[in-house]
Amino acid sequence: MSGPSTGARRGWKHDPAADEIRAAAADIVVAAGDTAALTHDALADRTGLDPEIIRLYHADIDALLHDLLRAAYQRLLERMDLEVSLLAPGATALDELKALAVGYVTWAVEDPCGYALAYGVRNEKELGLAGLDDGASPAAQALDTVIAGVALCRPDVTPDVARELAVGLWLALHGFIRIRADRPLVVLPPTTHLIHTIVDVFAVVPGPGPGLRLVK
Repeated sequence: MSGPSTGARRGWKHDPAADEIRAAAADIVVAAGDTAALTHDALADRTGLDPEIIRLYHADIDALLHDLLRAAYQRLLERMDLEVSLLAPGATALDELKALAVGYVTWAVEDPCGYALAYGVRNEKELGLAGLDDGASPAAQALDTVIAGVALCRPDVTPDVARELAVGLWLALHGFIRIRADRPLVVLPPTTHLIHTIVDVFAVVPGPGPGLRLVK
């Protein structure tokens, strides 16, 4: 996949048409549930702009998708950082982990399009996730932040187990987010209290011994 085609767009950074194209691109992907739905023709239909004009802004559709996904994960990372920064002095490792969880859910609720782009669409090319293993992307940084938070709460487990507990916590929060979105009439405890309860469970769940895995 080629890198973002920033050269032609640099002079249009604050062009309303550029913002309209990016917003339309996100809407197309989220509505279709598949990154493959985004094409120059689809953008032209959604915005009313000529496809050739759109190509001047974004010649590479994959690069545009990468930018959108990276921006979504960056907003997630910033929201988690904000929640941690709001903690009172003397906060414990468990307090920080709860703040990270609250930041994740709050981001999902306040930025449903970004959340859908990151976790709710078919993405066979894993666009936006390049560099996940080397920590270069916001997606990797967000996951690593949660893993580090779990490790601080659970010094009794190995790094591999801390990672699996972090992924399990992430999935539990994802399920909570989906219930909120898909079943709005379901009566749930106050959001922050429920998030803290979920974190408490993962903070005390016994970790498996060396060589065992939580998820098969």
